[in-house]
Amino acid sequence: MSFDNVAEQNISDKVSKAFDSLKDYTNVIEDERFRLKIEYYVFLWCIPILFLAFVGLYAFFIYDLTSNRETFSRWINFIPYTASIPFFVALIWLSVYLKCRASKISIEISTRLFNIHYLEGLMKMTNSLSITPEESVRKIDHATELLMNNYLSHIKENYISENDISKLKMSELKSNPYWKVLQELKDLIKMIKK
Repeated sequence: MSFDNVAEQNISDKVSKAFDSLKDYTNVIEDERFRLKIEYYVFLWCIPILFLAFVGLYAFFIYDLTSNRETFSRWINFIPYTASIPFFVALIWLSVYLKCRASKISIEISTRLFNIHYLEGLMKMTNSLSITPEESVRKIDHATELLMNNYLSHIKENYISENDISKLKMSELKSNPYWKVLQELKDLIKMIKK
């Protein structure tokens, strides 16, 4: 085995060792991605289950209405059935929202994991394509410097404070149609109290 091959193997081993030290962090990310996957499927299955429960309740209501017509002579008798409608709609909406949230976070986490593995492969490829060990070290050093500078500039550009996060959450909440309905109810209650 030539000196260049031994040096190339040593550099490749060092790159592998450096990324092996990241495995603890990537394992945490993998665990979180697994939990998000479970959360996604739980809420995905909740949607049809809740819809079927709603249809079943509606069928029971129609059956009860046709078989006990005299029981439903006053509007107060309809309340147990009509009160469940907003409950089911809210649960279905919550399931859709949480499913989408889990999907978005899972995509972001998957992107970060891909970037880590991509960088490892890129450094190993740079090492194996270099003619001499010195060129390999120089290229890997240059690539690492570029990656660090890019990462730091990305963090600097995308720095978000807690105040910014609060504003984002509030704008997302205000764009929600349920928030608008709640605000209208709040205004209506204020008007009634006056």
